[in-house]
Order: sequence, then C-alpha cells, then structure tokens
Amino acid sequence: MSYLDDTYKIVSYIEENLDKDIYLDDIIHLTKLSKFHFIRIFKTLTGITLNEYIRRRKLTKAAWELVENTRTIIDIAVFYGYGSQEAFTRAFKDMYGLTPKAYRVQKRHFANLDQVAFNAEILNKKNNQDEINPNFTERKKMIIIGMRYQGKNENNEIPKLWSRFVPRVTEIKNVLNSSISYGYETYTEDSKESGELSYIAGIEVECEDIVPQGMVSIEIPANRYAVFPISAIIEDVPKTIKRIYSKLLFELKLELCDTYDFELFDKTFIPNDYESKYYLYIPIK
Repeated sequence: MSYLDDTYKIVSYIEENLDKDIYLDDIIHLTKLSKFHFIRIFKTLTGITLNEYIRRRKLTKAAWELVENTRTIIDIAVFYGYGSQEAFTRAFKDMYGLTPKAYRVQKRHFANLDQVAFNAEILNKKNNQDEINPNFTERKKMIIIGMRYQGKNENNEIPKLWSRFVPRVTEIKNVLNSSISYGYETYTEDSKESGELSYIAGIEVECEDIVPQGMVSIEIPANRYAVFPISAIIEDVPKTIKRIYSKLLFELKLELCDTYDFELFDKTFIPNDYESKYYLYIPIK
C-alpha cells in the first residue's frame, strides 16, 4: 500500500536526521499524501503523533549514548536538539523516570522504555493484526514478591516500575526460578470507569517469610487459564489486551472466574523486539 511506503520513507528520513531539527513541512514532500491525511495515517499506524515519535526516538538514541560513550550530558543534549541541559533532563526524566545522570550511573539500557524504530516489516505488522490463538493450562497456586503500582499507567508507569524492580531482584530470598518473572494485575468493578489498576512486577518464591523493604507479596490461587501470546512491543500492549478482553474472550465463549490476570516473562523475552513475546494468563471457568 502506498501510504505504508510513504510512512516508511519518512521514518527512514527521521532515522538519518535525528541530530537535526525535523519538521513535518520539510518532509511531507516525500509522500503523495496531504499533511492532514499523513498525520492521521501515521497516528493510526503507530499509536503516537509524528512529533512524539521524533521526540522519543531522539531520547532513545540519547539514552544509548549515555551508557555506551563518555560524551558529556550537555553535548548529548545539544546534539539531539535541546537548548539546555535542564530541558533535556526534564524530557529524559519524563520518558525514563530517571535523570540522564542517574541513567548513566545505572550502566544498563532500559529497553522497555525505548521508542522502537519503525521499519517496513514493523509497519506492515501494525497494519495487519496478527491472529491471537490461546492455549489452555492449569497451574497450582504460587507466591510472588515484587513491587506494586496503583494508577492508570498514563505515563508508562508500569514499564518504569519494571526498570526499578529488576535491579532489586537479588534482594529477594527463596526464588524458585530467576529466569521467569510475573506481572500480576488486579481490577475491580470500578476499574472500567476509573481506569485504575493494581499491578505487581514480581518473581515467584517458595515462601513469603522475608519481603524486602518497599515490596509486597501476593498469593495467586490455583486456576485454569487461557494463555494468550502478546507481542513484546510495549506500545502495542494496551491495544492487544483491550482486543482480547473486548472481543476474543467473547468470540471464544470463555468465562472469567476471577478478577486478576498475570503476565509471564521468560528468558526469551526481549522488550521491543518484534520476534519476542510474553504470555498473558487469564483465569477461566
């Protein structure tokens, strides 16, 4: 489709010019579309505006540089178009939950908060929804210990929670399998109206004798589950889960039996990698 080709031309141009100021008026001539139609198509395909995509790609590249080279923070800020270190710090903290200095000290990439670089394959996949077929399984009860978030996840608070939790996993005792982690989510009757949820990023343990400071423990009951594979592209997750709950469960005639679900991430999971997946477990009757 021509609009996919046009979109790919523009995102390719963006990747080649991240060190420059990029304006829609300067690049719309690369497409056969009007400015109005391209803006609508880009947001439909990607879920974000063109300006937001450019901003997030620049910050993603800046985050990579903070870990991988020794350029000063102000040099990195100026290179990616920020007029001051203060402005860069505000934008960076809004995206990653840490200042550039603190991110550099961590010396690891928060890939789950990066903006994936779109390419032809990704745009085609976004344009054509993959079929999602669940498996069915039964699991025994288990105990997880982790860090909790309560809210609407309007500013990527859940990915930021994972970024804070992962470095602290070594504080947890009696871990059963350190290569598997869980995202446990509970909801209530009010959740549909309020949009709020309770989410725990955690790991399974033998017992809950010792819970590190700032963490919580939860027991997940034995249940039968429908298990849905979910793409590892973080920005696509809310849309996929909404599709499962609003459409697929009804089409498959599956009845829920509890007010929680959980995500399972194994050692093959790579955030924002289109070849990677994790698994959503929904308890059913």
